[in-house]
Amino acid sequence: MNPNRSVAAAVALAFTASLAHAQSLPPTALTAAITPIHTAADDGGLAYGIWGAAYAYKVSFHDGMTFVPYLGDDYPHNQPFGWRTRSVTVGGVELATAPPIPARIDDTRYEYRLGGVTEAYEVRSDGLFQTFVIGERPPGRGELVVCGELRTALVADPVAAGHQDVTFFDAAGTAILGYGAATAVDAAGNRRAMTTEYRDGNLTLRLDAAWLETAVFPLTVDPLVAVLLSGGGGAPSSVDICRDGESASLGVWYTYSRAASSTDRDLWILRTGDRWMPASTMVFSDITTAWDADSGKIATSAGTDKVVTLFRRYFDGLAPRFSRIRWHTHRMAFTGFDSSFGLLTFDSNSGINDWRPAIGGTAALSSGTAVCFVWQREHNGSGANFSNGSASQVWGAILDVAAGAQGTLGTPFPIRDSQLSDSERPRLNRVSAGDTGPDGWCMVSMSWNRLSATDWDACLTWIGNDGSTGFGDCIEPTDTIHKLGPTIAGRGNRYLVQYATAPTTLAPGKVDSVKGQRIKTARVELDDHGLPRVVGTKEIHATNHLFLVPGNTAYDASTMSHWAITYSSVSTAHYYITICGYQGALVDREVAFFQGVLLSPGVGGITFDPAHAEFVLAYPVGGTHEDVIGSIYAYPTAVPWRTSGTGCSSAGLSWNGFGEPAQQQLIGNEFTSVLVTGTASNSLHALAVALTPADTALTLPGFASGCRALIPLQAPIVVGLRLGANCEWRVSLPEGLDPCTLHFQDFHTDANGRFLATQRLEVPVVR
Repeated sequence: MNPNRSVAAAVALAFTASLAHAQSLPPTALTAAITPIHTAADDGGLAYGIWGAAYAYKVSFHDGMTFVPYLGDDYPHNQPFGWRTRSVTVGGVELATAPPIPARIDDTRYEYRLGGVTEAYEVRSDGLFQTFVIGERPPGRGELVVCGELRTALVADPVAAGHQDVTFFDAAGTAILGYGAATAVDAAGNRRAMTTEYRDGNLTLRLDAAWLETAVFPLTVDPLVAVLLSGGGGAPSSVDICRDGESASLGVWYTYSRAASSTDRDLWILRTGDRWMPASTMVFSDITTAWDADSGKIATSAGTDKVVTLFRRYFDGLAPRFSRIRWHTHRMAFTGFDSSFGLLTFDSNSGINDWRPAIGGTAALSSGTAVCFVWQREHNGSGANFSNGSASQVWGAILDVAAGAQGTLGTPFPIRDSQLSDSERPRLNRVSAGDTGPDGWCMVSMSWNRLSATDWDACLTWIGNDGSTGFGDCIEPTDTIHKLGPTIAGRGNRYLVQYATAPTTLAPGKVDSVKGQRIKTARVELDDHGLPRVVGTKEIHATNHLFLVPGNTAYDASTMSHWAITYSSVSTAHYYITICGYQGALVDREVAFFQGVLLSPGVGGITFDPAHAEFVLAYPVGGTHEDVIGSIYAYPTAVPWRTSGTGCSSAGLSWNGFGEPAQQQLIGNEFTSVLVTGTASNSLHALAVALTPADTALTLPGFASGCRALIPLQAPIVVGLRLGANCEWRVSLPEGLDPCTLHFQDFHTDANGRFLATQRLEVPVVR
């Protein structure tokens, strides 16, 4: 077992004190403890097999027991460790008298019945628990001898018989796993140490005859196989998250990948509740060694009450090597494990390869049944291996989630397929409005002009829920600055794109990295023709070197004004979240999560929880504490607005806005306003605002007696004039505004034409 995982949450807690004030809950470790023993359908002409897993290893049972430790993405190949029982004897009499009869007992236990002995395995968090159970006293007399043949490239020094562990090493001399010292336990609970001997790929366990003679049957022999390699093994990647908004519990879904080696990546899908309670439940895994599974992206289909995860499978062991798009659809009401999947497939010799998937779902409580898939497609040539070509394309398809258990995928269609360009890394806004009528998703992708480009551009495309497409703007298209790794979030007519920039002087040519010198945002809206247009860009974070890696983007649909972006720095090893307002500019300062711990490859996911008015993050942590960490970002709390002072009018004065009360006083909110009610139907209003209060008598001509100015009159800012009994002024809170208290007062006429003054409205605004 990797001992460092158990302290991951403790390390996270240790760094909580260094986080910004808005961090409301301590980080939570999210990786799965146990993956149930399961099988799945074949794919690519390859069998999935029978697999289970714990954090530090996975194990197969379809061809005897094979133990595979998670060694990490930088380890060159798998290190399987297989056991085959050669014999189990008592006094030389064979007890394993029948061919193995396999049986899955439950989620964590698998058995092979060999006649007079049962070889069993239990998947546990501390290692694979191997037992040999002899049900009744055998006819022979003498010592018990269990002989096993190992199938592994790992090596161990020969050891003479003794009660001891045996450590197995790779070719570099690194300790990879240990086979634990065995103990015999009889039915009465009596225990006896056994000896272990290892030589030339064979393990022999022995129990002395004298103790065996007095044992009460059934008798169990129980060594433990455990991973010894610690630190940097199996760090998570491809982390993504969504919230379905409809489940009473377990409504937060997340997916991630981990690697047994550089040639074997696995994928999981789990669900938990808001604020990480209750504990996570696993609903899907793809952990075979027959292919890789990675790049998971997850979204809801609210109209069908399902959640869809789109991912990539890479068939590295076949010739030619090819890459395909797969997905798993899961009902929100079903909390159990399901290994089924949908597939987009074609002849592996066609030279077509799909990867870098992205997904667009629908908003909670909406009625639409369409989910949008997009991906990067390569035409590598007939019979050629998968590779990232020089003329990549972006393709898409619409999944009708209501049709069948996994949904029915429509005909794939090209989105950006010009032979004059290289189009890569598509991303979609994760949540569309989800109506059954005209609706869709905004996509951003990287584009390289093969004839004249000196830099990567980030270009926008509209995709309708009927599969129609329309080209929009490219972001900052005329300079010599790469726009790298763009992500997008929003809904309806309001979107934000996050991207990194790198000058071609620092990153010349067609770079494959998405590391940049700056993190920027672009606000995007749809024009009259429904095409996405850039309405402004802002700089969020700047460095002198190519240190910044863009992450993901989420939209606060409650305020319709705020976005959260995440990104990381390879220099500080920090993971940042920044809140942006309606113009795309910074509202809250960067918040570094899990400072000082190296991040694993890949970035995390982020989604918005409107029920608690907070952003929910899941992100990978590497180094010696590899895990998926869940965090919560809650908006800062403002002192509630109030009215004060003495007015000479009975009119009501209030502050209004989109979102929860705390969000309505958050800088960056565009849709906030002052409302005046209860005046005469033909009243003329003038609303004024100041940064400080006052309290002086109003002796100006035309004012009723007893009126008072509750804000300074020397240099008031008049918000505007209105006419009517009830009036509303839009008072947006731009990102450049510093935290302060805004003081409003309305001056209006009564039925007799006299001017009156309301109470003062005090609105503290925060960031």
